[in-house]
Amino acid sequence: MNKTKFNTFNNFVQRTYVQFLLKYFSNLILNITIKDYEIEICTTSFNSFFFLVFLKKHTNCLFSTISDIIAYDKPFKDKRFVLIYQLLSLSYNCRIRITSRVNEFDLVCTSTGVFNCSNWLEREVFDMFGIIFFGHPNLRRILTDYGFKGYPLRKDFPLSGFYELLYKDFDKKLKKTPIFLGQEYREFKNSVYR
Repeated sequence: MNKTKFNTFNNFVQRTYVQFLLKYFSNLILNITIKDYEIEICTTSFNSFFFLVFLKKHTNCLFSTISDIIAYDKPFKDKRFVLIYQLLSLSYNCRIRITSRVNEFDLVCTSTGVFNCSNWLEREVFDMFGIIFFGHPNLRRILTDYGFKGYPLRKDFPLSGFYELLYKDFDKKLKKTPIFLGQEYREFKNSVYR
């Protein structure tokens, strides 16, 4: 099968699949689109767990692999974070994306009961953004230190951080000190660069 026929066939399958989802779940879906041969379902954070279970178990779906859970920050929105689940169906050679908007203090149902590998992925999202996954068996930091304050991938996190670690050769220990910026911002009135 040449590439144009494959793309036409794939596009047809995706359109019929979108119609199938809209027929049964139109009240749960906020928006559904096809982008770059991938279906994207936009739903609430409460309904995203339902879609994960349905898409894994239904015989017309069989999205048995979760390839990634990611988030990104839009700080001045009412629901600040966008949480994205990337799913893959090896049986039907298809990908689907589930997105939901999450507030800073919302509890999102964990998907570790549905997909075992989401344990690590949800811990990464928690560590970098502070999104709390309700019912997670071991929700703790994995990429930053245990005493780390803040969430590094949020837009309001300072670029230099809050603390720096210095190694004291005399004591043979690490010392945590607050960040001190040696040169404050100054206004140069007679400068060439303005």
